[in-house]
Amino acid sequence: MSGQLKQHFSSVESSLVISMGVISGCVAALQPILLGGLLERGQLSAVQMGQAATAEAFGMALAATLSAIFLSPKWLRHIAALALLIALLANALTAFSDGLGVILLRGLNGLCSGTLLWILLGLLARSPEPGRAFAIYVTSQAVVSFVFSLLIPNGVTDFAGAAGGYGLFAAVNLLLLVLVSKIPAEYAADESASAYSMPPLTGILGLVASGLFIASIMGFWVYVLPVGKALGYAAEHVTGAVNMAIGAQIAAGLSAIALATRLRPFTACFLGTLAVAACAYVFTHVDHVIAIYGSLMVFSFIWMFVPPFQLPLVIELDPSLRSALFIGTAQLSGVTLGPIVAAQFVTETSSVSSVYSCYGLAALAIGALFAARARESV
Repeated sequence: MSGQLKQHFSSVESSLVISMGVISGCVAALQPILLGGLLERGQLSAVQMGQAATAEAFGMALAATLSAIFLSPKWLRHIAALALLIALLANALTAFSDGLGVILLRGLNGLCSGTLLWILLGLLARSPEPGRAFAIYVTSQAVVSFVFSLLIPNGVTDFAGAAGGYGLFAAVNLLLLVLVSKIPAEYAADESASAYSMPPLTGILGLVASGLFIASIMGFWVYVLPVGKALGYAAEHVTGAVNMAIGAQIAAGLSAIALATRLRPFTACFLGTLAVAACAYVFTHVDHVIAIYGSLMVFSFIWMFVPPFQLPLVIELDPSLRSALFIGTAQLSGVTLGPIVAAQFVTETSSVSSVYSCYGLAALAIGALFAARARESV
């Protein structure tokens, strides 16, 4: 990364910006609990539940992309305060809305979350050790998601009802809004680059590889339960393996923190992509309880371990940071693309063939990685 774009942040500044990113990012992981509560309460239909989740994810990706293109890294406190205030209102009002109102409010919250993610990525990209900083972020998000997944159904809903989870997020929004004056006022910028200049091809290829990796993950993960059922695996084994796999993500984040400065980003991304495809193969071809648990736990571990290395990889390919600010867009696009591609392989009689999407997307990700490396050396 260019030396003039590195920036020192105090522990308070870093902690608050990462906290804003965590509270924005962990909503997606908790959608089954949050939206499921509204479904049980009759505020959403099953179809509207999916529409609300899509609206939130789309809003997040859209805001992260437009912010990276059009916003200058200045007036950050004002931008964050506005985003947190709107998110607070969206979360609070969700508890009292239904149907289309919930869908629109979740889309609005997604826009706020994407804006806060842009602020987070700006800090991570300018950190002296961006890989380690990103690993701290994803580990924090995994821990908070795990704690909230226990707290919301086993305490919050008892006190505030099925929609109380959104009240919890509104309360955290309020706390961060009170503390927003402590985040950086602005970030160092590359004055030589115009506000709307396109990232170089090497950076774009790095972003494509990052997005395709996430897509290969999601293309397999979204169908893992029906695939296990179609293969005749015991339901308790697959469900138990999924639960253990989610817990493995915390260990993955801690490992990424430890290895952030010791493992080359290209190596981590390349080997991680191979490992994802290998785990999917083992799960679908080895009918043994150890293989079921082991493949899903390693799969989930890699899922959380690799993304912290994607940011430094993109920075290596494009030190101007023009590409780095789109890493959130790439990863969120992968979350959307994976299930769409996997669905094309699913038949009316079986979902097992969805695993081919994982293989294909992983192969494309590796191809983009090597294309970026070849382009960089020219």
